[in-house]
Amino acid sequence: MSSDLIRQLRSNHTTLGQHPLAKDGFLGVGMAISGIMFNLEFPDPNDVHLCDIIFGESRIPRYNGATLTSEIWSVGNHILVCDAVYLFLCRKYGVPVDHEFRTSLFFHDAAEIYTGDMVTPLKKIMRAANQYELFEKISNQIDEAIRIKFRLSDQIDHKDIKFIDNLAYEVERVWHRPAYDSSKTLSFVEEAAAVTKFLRDPGSLSQCWENLRNLALDINNDIINKYAVEIQNPYKTGILFETNKAEKHVQNYEFGYTF
Repeated sequence: MSSDLIRQLRSNHTTLGQHPLAKDGFLGVGMAISGIMFNLEFPDPNDVHLCDIIFGESRIPRYNGATLTSEIWSVGNHILVCDAVYLFLCRKYGVPVDHEFRTSLFFHDAAEIYTGDMVTPLKKIMRAANQYELFEKISNQIDEAIRIKFRLSDQIDHKDIKFIDNLAYEVERVWHRPAYDSSKTLSFVEEAAAVTKFLRDPGSLSQCWENLRNLALDINNDIINKYAVEIQNPYKTGILFETNKAEKHVQNYEFGYTF
């Protein structure tokens, strides 16, 4: 019987599915596209790489993919909208751009490349059942590793980031989720949606990657600029790498297939 064969194969291949560098199998360890073994329980800032973040964010779908778009509406597309909304508010109210805030906004969902994007209703259910704390702890630890790696400010109010995040969500809802009642949409949101409509078409994954890398170059942060200038679009080159010596763990990584 096939079940007998499967049991025999299982007994002969007990390490199947385990990365050779993951001593504990999948326990607490995830692998980024660069090949870095990232420890989810004890995240190391040295294992955080901009090339992984930009690549991952360009591919992870928002809303479990439930958007009326021809291509994936990704976490990366959301980050681009967040930035455009923030710049719109600065222009509208005549205040200078806070570069530290803009940098933190760029990375506010970066942990999701390691954990995935958990939809908000599921988060609420888990919170109500007091089952969300562990996921939140892991996510916060990853955020801290990212903050240390890129020397992000620890003085940014998370509630301010969340306000921009929520405003970008409302803009995306107006654009791509018409099944939801938009009759009560605030004029404030409609104005933001109109001003940022150049981002309404998600474009290709390659274009999202380019836009994210260009944003990383534009946000006036020397540390991030240093890494961003050294990575190439893997959708065009088939190679993902950062050449800075501080990124020595990341080798030239051949994808082995063509985008």
